[in-house]
Amino acid sequence: MLSYAKNHIDSIGCTHSIDNLVFEFFVKSFSQKTVLDELSEIFSKYIPGWERRKCSKEDCPACSAYSWFKSSIWGGGFYLQYGHYKDFDKVTREWSEYPILRVKFNPNKYWSSPLLRPLLDWFDRNCDNGVLVKFDYAVDVPARTKDIQVHSRKEYGLYKGTRYFGQRGKHGYLKVYDKRSESELPDDTTRIEWTFCCGKVIGFDSVVWLTNGPAPLPDARELGKSYSLARILLDLRACGGDVQQALGYLDYRTAKKLEPYTIGSGVQLFDGSIKILESLLCSYCAELSLSFVSDGVNKISIGRDFVRLSSDDLEAEDLPF
Repeated sequence: MLSYAKNHIDSIGCTHSIDNLVFEFFVKSFSQKTVLDELSEIFSKYIPGWERRKCSKEDCPACSAYSWFKSSIWGGGFYLQYGHYKDFDKVTREWSEYPILRVKFNPNKYWSSPLLRPLLDWFDRNCDNGVLVKFDYAVDVPARTKDIQVHSRKEYGLYKGTRYFGQRGKHGYLKVYDKRSESELPDDTTRIEWTFCCGKVIGFDSVVWLTNGPAPLPDARELGKSYSLARILLDLRACGGDVQQALGYLDYRTAKKLEPYTIGSGVQLFDGSIKILESLLCSYCAELSLSFVSDGVNKISIGRDFVRLSSDDLEAEDLPF
């Protein structure tokens, strides 16, 4: 059975949840050793057999092309990174370090972990201005993967049965895969999973759950020149081919005209999902002391008591601690 930390079941039987959280805090201490020593003590106390030398990377060199976290420590499903490098002085050849701690974990799997509460207590004592920076929004549909139809302008990919839309890890990235096979579930279950980032517009591509098969094919007079294409696509379907992918090679009007006769019709998913998503985010942000803001369409604003400081122009002496 699938496990959820917090979930919402909608009117058509789909289960909505947050499958991954990435958030950051400004740490009060600039001492990397102090931070890592205290975190290591927590990990070793709550994870039997945990060894720092095997579960940490410390004092990693910075990169001139990107902003990197200097050190990392992990265990029990939690991955923490500390020491965010932002500015590089070309004269002194030195980096300016902002004491930022980034935390990654999957609440559906580790919300009940004995490690979570001690970590949250440490964050509360030693950190300020928590903000949610990225999360995965998952919807489990009681349907076969081939019955989920996606209309997207993002770059399409396919790997071992999983359909990808967009760039991995980037805002708006979407993947559709067979959750039944992955988790050995007794019933058909397809997971539709989005990746969203802080400060970006939350928007959903068209995703349809095909609940009805193809309509009877009309005569040639109604479909005109598209009739032959429809017959070819139906033959492709009978042979187990991907009709949806084939429709993607046609112009938009022709593809939409043939869809009812070659794919079928169904229920539009994600209509009204922004309210469900907002409710889930409110719950997590309240318990984790995080803020979150998205701009533009489907705007969500959570945690007004927390303000994320901009690290673009921030100097070390201007930090509020």
